[in-house]
Amino acid sequence: QHSQLSDLGIHVGRTVLDEKTRELLAGKAPLEALKKATEHASPHVRAGAMEALGSFGDERQVLALLQRGRLDLSAGVRAAALRSRVRIASPDDALDALRRAARHEDPVLRTAAADAAGAWRDGRAADVLLELARDPSLFVSTRAVEQLGQHPSDAVRTELHAFLGHADNGMRLA
Repeated sequence: QHSQLSDLGIHVGRTVLDEKTRELLAGKAPLEALKKATEHASPHVRAGAMEALGSFGDERQVLALLQRGRLDLSAGVRAAALRSRVRIASPDDALDALRRAARHEDPVLRTAAADAAGAWRDGRAADVLLELARDPSLFVSTRAVEQLGQHPSDAVRTELHAFLGHADNGMRLA
C-alpha cells in the first residue's frame, strides 16, 4: 500500500502533493474559504484554519493570515498559527518563531513550540527542545522531553538519560 501511495505523490509521515492538488490549492477559492474561517467567531474554527494554512506554502497572503492568528486572543489559535508558521517558514524564520514562543509567558504557546520543534527537521530544533525541557511547567517540559526523541543525537541521548532520574514520574516516562 505504501508504494501505491508513493505513486500518487503521497508519502507516509509527510505530505507531498501531486501537481493537480497543488494547482487546486494555489487557486483563490481555498484561501478565500480559509480567510473567512480565520474570522469565524469560534476559536476552534480559527485554529483549524491556522493548521490548514500550514499546507499552503510561504506566500504573502498565507503569512498575513498566520500573522492574524499570531495575534488572536485564543491561545489555541496562536499555537496553531505557530505550528503552521514553523512548517512553511524559512529555517531562520522558523527558529526565530520557535525561540520567541519558547520564552512566551503562556504555557500553551510554549507547548506548541515543543510540538513544532519536534516536527521541525532541523538540527537546531534540539536546542529549543532542550531549553523547553527545563521549563517550570511540567506540562511543557514533559512535552519537550517527549519531542526530543524526534531528534536523536549523542548529546540528546545524554540529556534524555539525565531525565530518567527526574522526581516527576511523567518526566521519567516521557
